[in-house]
Amino acid sequence: MKNVYIRCFVAIEIPVHIQNVFEKIQNELKTEIGKASWTRIGNFHLTLKFLGDIKKDSIPDVCNAIDKVVIKQKPFSLEFGGIGTFPNLSRPRILWIGLKQGIKITTGLSRYINNALSHCDVKSDERFHPHVTLARLRQHVDLRGYVDLFEEYQTIQNTAMAVDEITLVKSELYPNGAIYTPISRFHFKE
Repeated sequence: MKNVYIRCFVAIEIPVHIQNVFEKIQNELKTEIGKASWTRIGNFHLTLKFLGDIKKDSIPDVCNAIDKVVIKQKPFSLEFGGIGTFPNLSRPRILWIGLKQGIKITTGLSRYINNALSHCDVKSDERFHPHVTLARLRQHVDLRGYVDLFEEYQTIQNTAMAVDEITLVKSELYPNGAIYTPISRFHFKE
């Protein structure tokens, strides 16, 4: 019997009121940056660990590993602020919003998840920079001239949020964009 694979990731889901703020920022940047594949409202999230394609029958093991992390995790707050690009401003592929508050705890949580999943046939990846993707840039554009514009977003009003759970999310890629479906939610220790 052929194994069925599911593309998935572990993430912090973003409340709708903050997604609306991100969409407003996107609309402001679209006039300056131009052609890009902009993240749709409903698809904004902060990825803690990208799992890639994993066997469907390994989902219970993945969930058990995540459970072991969240029982030790207390709720925390984060706040978004700052705009940047990967890999750099001169050849950007990803335009993102970063964190102004909660970087250390989010980075630690990502590391714990990465370590917990190491026995689940999931590739380990120590690289982590907490962010929410605003857009993927398909064509070459040099954004070094936009540093002043990006500075305006160092502080973004109404983007503080409480985090008391993380989600294992199924990712299905289609020509008109990705569809993300929660597989399981994991609530932190109160």
